[in-house]
Amino acid sequence: MADVRSRRLQGGTEEIVLGVLGPITSVSNTFLATAVAFDIDFRKNFDASLRAQFGEPIVQIPNLNPNLRLKVQIGNSNSEPDMGVSTALAFFLGSNGTPPIAGLVGGYHSAISMPVASLAAVLKVPQVAWGSTSPKLSNKDAYPYFLRTMPPDSIQASAMWEWLVYFKVPSATFLYSQESYGEGLFQAVTDLAAQANEAQRVSGIGIRYMPLKYEVDEARATLQSALKMGSKFLFLAVSSDQFSFLFPVLAEQGVLTSDWQLIGSEAIYFVDGPNSQYSSADFPVGFMKFNPVSKGDKFKDFDKLWTQLKAEDVIGSEATDRYMLDKWRVSLDQGRAQKLSDKTFRSVSSVLEDPFLFDAGYTFVLAANELLNAGKRASEIQGELLLDALRKVSFQGISGPVSFNADGDRLASYELINMQPLDGLKLAGMFVFSPATNKMIFEGTEAPYWSDGKRNWKPASKLVACRSGYAQENTTNMCRACQAGSFSVGGPGANCTPCAAGRQSGMATGAASCLDCEAGKYAANRGSRICRPCEAGSYGNQPVQLSCQRCPAGSFAKEPGMTNCTACPAQTTTRFMGSSTRSDCACNAGEYRDLPANSSEQPSCKMCPEGMDCPFGSDEAEVLGALNSSNRSEVLGSVAVAELLNEINDTGVWPSSLPQLLAGYFGTAEQPMQVYRCLPAAACPGGMPGDCAGGRLGVPCAQCPEGMTWGGDACKDCDLFTFWGWIMVVLFTAIGLVVAYMLLNSPITSKASILLTTTCVMGMSLSMIQNLAIVGLITIGWPPELSGVLEAMRFFLLDLESMSFDCFAGRGASSYLVTAVCFPAALLWLALCGVVSQKLPPKFKSFRFTLPRTVSTMGQVLQVSSTVISKVALSPMMCYSHPNGKSSMLQHSAVLCGEEGEHSSMMLYSMLLILFMVCFYSAVMWAVVKAPGEAAKGNDEFLLASGFLLFRFRVDVWWYGAFLILRGPLLSLPVAIVTDYPRIQMLCMILVIAIYMVVQLAVWPWKVPVVNVIDACISLLLILVISVVGAFTPEAQGDQRTAFAALALVLISMLYAIMGWMALMTIVSLALRGPMGSSQEHWIFALGIVPKASDLSQKLRFLACLITDTEESSLEACINHLSVYDLRKLAETLTFLGSEQTDPESNQLNITRRVTLYSSRGRAERRSSQRSMVEISEVQPEQAQPGVEKIEHIDALVRVTL
Repeated sequence: MADVRSRRLQGGTEEIVLGVLGPITSVSNTFLATAVAFDIDFRKNFDASLRAQFGEPIVQIPNLNPNLRLKVQIGNSNSEPDMGVSTALAFFLGSNGTPPIAGLVGGYHSAISMPVASLAAVLKVPQVAWGSTSPKLSNKDAYPYFLRTMPPDSIQASAMWEWLVYFKVPSATFLYSQESYGEGLFQAVTDLAAQANEAQRVSGIGIRYMPLKYEVDEARATLQSALKMGSKFLFLAVSSDQFSFLFPVLAEQGVLTSDWQLIGSEAIYFVDGPNSQYSSADFPVGFMKFNPVSKGDKFKDFDKLWTQLKAEDVIGSEATDRYMLDKWRVSLDQGRAQKLSDKTFRSVSSVLEDPFLFDAGYTFVLAANELLNAGKRASEIQGELLLDALRKVSFQGISGPVSFNADGDRLASYELINMQPLDGLKLAGMFVFSPATNKMIFEGTEAPYWSDGKRNWKPASKLVACRSGYAQENTTNMCRACQAGSFSVGGPGANCTPCAAGRQSGMATGAASCLDCEAGKYAANRGSRICRPCEAGSYGNQPVQLSCQRCPAGSFAKEPGMTNCTACPAQTTTRFMGSSTRSDCACNAGEYRDLPANSSEQPSCKMCPEGMDCPFGSDEAEVLGALNSSNRSEVLGSVAVAELLNEINDTGVWPSSLPQLLAGYFGTAEQPMQVYRCLPAAACPGGMPGDCAGGRLGVPCAQCPEGMTWGGDACKDCDLFTFWGWIMVVLFTAIGLVVAYMLLNSPITSKASILLTTTCVMGMSLSMIQNLAIVGLITIGWPPELSGVLEAMRFFLLDLESMSFDCFAGRGASSYLVTAVCFPAALLWLALCGVVSQKLPPKFKSFRFTLPRTVSTMGQVLQVSSTVISKVALSPMMCYSHPNGKSSMLQHSAVLCGEEGEHSSMMLYSMLLILFMVCFYSAVMWAVVKAPGEAAKGNDEFLLASGFLLFRFRVDVWWYGAFLILRGPLLSLPVAIVTDYPRIQMLCMILVIAIYMVVQLAVWPWKVPVVNVIDACISLLLILVISVVGAFTPEAQGDQRTAFAALALVLISMLYAIMGWMALMTIVSLALRGPMGSSQEHWIFALGIVPKASDLSQKLRFLACLITDTEESSLEACINHLSVYDLRKLAETLTFLGSEQTDPESNQLNITRRVTLYSSRGRAERRSSQRSMVEISEVQPEQAQPGVEKIEHIDALVRVTL
């Protein structure tokens, strides 16, 4: 390694390589010029041409060794630590194409010199700095190879502290750069203040060191903080590269005015010139600056050499090659410092550090010369050998006497430079370092100028007077900052006053005024240091508040210091006032927070489903988590349900804080908010989703487990007794059909037999029960007093679930299929019986089925069962809606309507059954149409086959059976079409029953008169029952209410229309002036054409002739065949004719009671009629009706006449 730190020249002389490092492109190009001037001055010793051009060497080298040669390399740091370190490392290692250096002159910034010094210690390369003044560099344990020609900041700090003491400044603020120079200088002053027990006199704040990008906003904020620290004396201890950026900020903030006394460290330099960012003229009068004494007796020789230089000597091509300037990472043209020109050398350099750089170079020269004279070779001059020689160097340099103490520091004096009104910067005094006392002693020549523009030996009173936020201490006359919670306006005699309530001083001391508590904060007490932020859950929307208000319900304040409460998301609110988190926002009672299927969607509040009670804060996610459902792993990530699970496990009760299913409703554990309505309601106890009563399962608790059936209050096992019981029911039904064949085929007559009366009553009773059971299908909440009765009646509609029918026929579609097949199976059974009966022996011939009677029996079975068949056929269409939008069959609630599977199968069976009934009714209508004609033909077989339609009704109302068959389907249809609307069901049923009752009362169809009365009473009672049922329906809401109101208006309008029609009739009658109800009545009012009196008269005369020729016994037999209705009409006719043709007093034709009211004119007309009757009696029978041959025709004639 010793062989590489020097370079052998021609002739065998070795050169010692010396490196020079500094911020040439960022601070000043004069550093480069000074380094070149040093090299030229040294080379004068061996180059006569240089001596001739520039004169004799400035520094004389005692005993100059003829072999002393130096090779100077110059490097640039650009004030960037990484660039400075990398350049120094290249010097140390010789990676730039030259041998490694033996010593380093530099650097300038302490922040760069410290890592370089650490590296130099490792590589044992002595370093002599010329601008790095940090006291930390005096530590030889850390930096053993470091020396410096510029005095350290510890000496400058002594000068600054002495300045504070000498001028009796009560306190001062330091603004320093956060790097080794600024921090070291401030720390040194602080230590001196602490040693004097006056630490309070010095305060400071650091600006972050920003060599690459200067953040002006950050520097401004730091400066503002410094200005608030209570002193008007501001010391600037920032590195020179940082000060160029800080200066505009000082001007902007008004620091360069008479209000502030500025004192600068030696790093604050002035560069006067057209390209300078600022000059000495920009500094205010009274500005003071500390400078180390940098100009000794030889400085005038340096001044002469400086003015002889030209730019070509420094940055010309020869100089560029010699000093390797083209190897720099940042060139002179790229740097922010003003580039050298010939103008630079017209006057002496004003840069403070230039003389120290010049002398640092000669320190190495003198040390190397001594070693060469001691017999050392140039290659040996390095490391500790060179370091020891450097420490012993003592000479007179251009900056004055140069020597080093044990720490490698140069001890020197400091000047106090003062900006004066007329002369500009001028020496105001000298701080001379005394080695005896190790202190600085001020030797003033004349009083300095202060910021008020006046010369005085003490600061201006406005500088010493306490500024706002401070009060002068009585004992020391120092300004003490007001304690937090108080303030001072400043000035003479200012006191610290506590802040009023609602105002604050801030946590820091020295408040100039108390600030109003801003909105969102409060101060309840006098003398508050800070306004406390409103607690979470409260807010303050006004300044100067003594307290905060709690957030109203429906809002929250999640952070302290809120000026307004944040409204809960749409549809949500809070349970109480003063909510502090968004999680307090929840859905209102009656709503719940859903769990979207898509994670990208936001949850929202939805109305609590029908059948569920949602307390405040109901959340679907919590329900799912508490149910330990399949997606619990997803839910637990967002909802804390551990406490809910613990509560359920501990108590076994569904927590009341979660949504509760009402009794009669069901929800699955997987989808608890999808609510189903249960039929029967008792199957679902409510509470926790998934719970069913009595061991039921499925959706919605609609069935018992496989192999079990409903036992009234719980599921029970199916047993053989139940199964064989239904087998017996089937057998008894089969036998009953055969018995029905025997009983239901009586001959058709106009009279009602006892058997007919019995069968009518039985059929009507069964029809009534079926109709009442249909009413029981109305989808309302029946009270317990009625539900049991109606439940029993449903047996007659083949609703057999409560009778363990599922143990026999299965459940769902299979059960429905068995029920639907019953009716075709009954017909097939009768047909089979008819075929088998033909095989009976002759002695049992009377038991053989005939085809007409078999057909009649089949029809009778279908007619009686029409209500049941229609209900069974429409069952798959009777779908009641669940709150979740789905629907279930009314009878098989486990079957969901509209879904594939069982319901599709049941709909197919339903369509086939409906087709079966359509075919049957088509046959019925055909028989009704054909009946009169076939009866006229005497087709007894047809009449027997259609007897199920005719035998119960009067002959003249033979069609009523076909009309009556439709009543059951019409009553079932509303339940199927509008299952969810019980009011509409009731209205339709009432309409159907009322129409049938009106028709029945109009035509009086039943052969047995009392049956007509019973039928009307049944219809009336059914209407009343349905009307009473309306009391169990809830009040209509929404569209239903509007629709029913509209229907009521329509009905009222119809009543008014009838009233209008009656008024029209009255007007027309008056216009026609005809008798109301007479034979001349208009056909519109008579509801048909009125028979002519002449035609009726002729028919009566003809009848009289026939009766006259008929024997009394024959006439009596003929009348005896008439039905009771015909007999009554005959009696009424005779009574009427007798009252019209004879005197009421002598009328022997009175059979029934009849009141006659006639005038005298009426009696005259009656006597005229009697004379006419006498004439008729004289007419011979053969003349009156010669074509009559048989007396039997009288019966038909009388019936037609009646």
